[in-house]
Amino acid sequence: MALTIFRYPFEVDCHPRRHHRMRRTQSETEDEYTFNLVMPGVNRDAVKVEVVRRKLKISLTKVEVVRRKLKISLTKDGASEAQWISLPKYADRSGITAKAKNGVLAITIKKKTRDPTKKIDLRDSIELIDSAYKLDYSVPGAGVDDVQVSITGARLTINAQSGSMDFFDDFRRTLSTPSDADLANVSAALKDGLLLIQIPKLEPVTVPVEKGQATESDELYVAYFRTPGIPAEKIEVTRVGRKVEVEAKLSDSMKENDFYSSVETEFSESIYLPESVDLESTRAVAENGVLAITAPVLETERPREVAVQSES
Repeated sequence: MALTIFRYPFEVDCHPRRHHRMRRTQSETEDEYTFNLVMPGVNRDAVKVEVVRRKLKISLTKVEVVRRKLKISLTKDGASEAQWISLPKYADRSGITAKAKNGVLAITIKKKTRDPTKKIDLRDSIELIDSAYKLDYSVPGAGVDDVQVSITGARLTINAQSGSMDFFDDFRRTLSTPSDADLANVSAALKDGLLLIQIPKLEPVTVPVEKGQATESDELYVAYFRTPGIPAEKIEVTRVGRKVEVEAKLSDSMKENDFYSSVETEFSESIYLPESVDLESTRAVAENGVLAITAPVLETERPREVAVQSES
């Protein structure tokens, strides 16, 4: 069969670096993003659109006979060509559609609702705790109507105006909060010209270390640590928000010719889990000197294929 096919003149392009990128345009409205990719001669069945993490993958598989010439477009490993598009910040992964018409692939991405803004009420005083982040600003002459504190997503915004007294310069601060900040319990107080903001820290959660190996898949996030010589029962794993800390300390003593010697092994590392995983289901498994931290990928963040519709 192969010899019969190759009686025709043919072209085989196995070098992805020779491929020209698809010409594309993009636009944006209040409700959605639109990407138009120019693909003349490519029908709907030859296009595959996938959502992989925060990117769109557009793959083409095209094998055709043009004027008695067999044209095969392949990458080096024989897979189809692929173009990647990074999703915009506010793209809704569940609201992606694709339509092919007259050699143009139109991909429409709905915008997701932006993080709501939560206003922090100003009190006369707050009870200070040790396990918290504290901020203070000098705002002499300012009243409760002149100072606003709010939280949008993981950002803290402070807006202060001096009013008619003009005892300080107006300012606006937008701060990124730490990953272990308990944003649900932020408090603020304004008294005697001093603004005090308190952000409690999340309590550490102990993650039990089990014996076994992690199985990688598109539905599971896995991070590995090399822990040679350290048994699983000596490893401590804690999680605070998205931060996972791994610590281990092993002491071993031995006697040789009436002399004692000791060897201590210490291990300490940390990682930040991505926002796309279920933090409450974080697990730790260890075997053969390798520790794996796993967390299921949220259903809405898993890779999926977008059906390409044909628009007449």
